[in-house]
Amino acid sequence: MVDSEITRSLTTLGAVILGFVLGQVAELIRSKRTARKLKGSTRTLVELETARNRSLLSDYWSSVIASRDSWREKDETLNYIAVARALIKFPFPPIGKGVWLASFNNLASAYSPEELTALWTTHEAFDQLRLLYGQIEFLDRDAEGAGRYSESRSTLPTGILSALVGSAQFADDAKHFARKFETQMRSVLGQTFIEFPP
Repeated sequence: MVDSEITRSLTTLGAVILGFVLGQVAELIRSKRTARKLKGSTRTLVELETARNRSLLSDYWSSVIASRDSWREKDETLNYIAVARALIKFPFPPIGKGVWLASFNNLASAYSPEELTALWTTHEAFDQLRLLYGQIEFLDRDAEGAGRYSESRSTLPTGILSALVGSAQFADDAKHFARKFETQMRSVLGQTFIEFPP
């Protein structure tokens, strides 16, 4: 009788331990499945947002390139002042970062370090393009304002001094920002980047 009670107790204890172990295994399997789904959905959403941003930038860049017949100076160098003016002629595309920012905590598990570095570089380039666009826009507004102020203080015919001051103030910084913008755009678009025609 004592042996049967010990056997029943051991059987019950074994069943409880086995149930606990099986429950833990099932929870681990569910957890891994959930982690795989989260990893997959994070990758999909981030890649969709990145592809959409690239597509918007590609369309924008195509519009800029198509806006002029000639981008070259007489000596065949690229006219970066014309580039800067063309860049702000079109509204900068609405580049999204919502998914990128919302997924930040999951990125390390969804991507390898190399992939994460490449994605980080791409998003930094998106931010740089937006910043450079804003700087060129600000330069243009500032140059126009300076031209109008100078014009109000002069006896020269309306428009002449404004154009001179505006272009002088705009020129150096505009060239610098337009060059950087082209470099960032080339980096983001890669093989789909459209070169300035000859």
